[in-house]
Amino acid sequence: MAVEALFDAYAAFFADAGLPAAPSMLRVRLYGDRPEFLAASRSRSWAEAYYSQGVCHAYVDPHKPNPFHWLVHEAVHQLNREWTGFATDRWINEGLASYFGASRYAAGRLEPGVPDVEAYPARWLRRWELTGDWHADVSNRRVIPLRTLIEGRAGPEMDAAVNAYYLGWWSLTHFLLHGADGRHADAYRSMARNGGSVAEFERLVGPLQSVEQAWYAHLAGLVAAEAKMSE
Repeated sequence: MAVEALFDAYAAFFADAGLPAAPSMLRVRLYGDRPEFLAASRSRSWAEAYYSQGVCHAYVDPHKPNPFHWLVHEAVHQLNREWTGFATDRWINEGLASYFGASRYAAGRLEPGVPDVEAYPARWLRRWELTGDWHADVSNRRVIPLRTLIEGRAGPEMDAAVNAYYLGWWSLTHFLLHGADGRHADAYRSMARNGGSVAEFERLVGPLQSVEQAWYAHLAGLVAAEAKMSE
């Protein structure tokens, strides 16, 4: 039901893009539990799902508040690859997967942009301390510079800052779609369809330095809002 809801939300998200006909079948392999999944997994030991060779592999954990967000995340990669061909840039591919995967699912519907703080990477908001000083937070690997997020180089190794990267991709996507009164949403959809290089980003959105500070403020607002909810 969750991935069917994702399919509907994804189609609505790109409704104005002239989508090709949807595939007749998208394959998902569900395992009975995490040990069974790990025994067959070809991904990293910490992975909860992965997409490979046309199949989403995942398990559902009924004991978790959100038992399937990792499947929704990987199913976005599947839709990008097998249906639309969109989001070929990693920052958009992972950002879009994180955006849908960490959106609230309720009453049979996915609500894009409404964060579910039980889902990765939004669940890190609860303990993601920011100093308010951009340079200090970059030095502490609490944020990844915007150019690094887009280009994938000149930053910390992924294994040393994986949560910072994913929180960065997710929050940047959330900012472009919902921050600044949504004025960057069309630009984001255009980059998802046509490519999101630094040059294209600056042409459609604005100079990296000014956008970086606006996005940082948006992330700080998300962190503060979750801290207030947790009081």
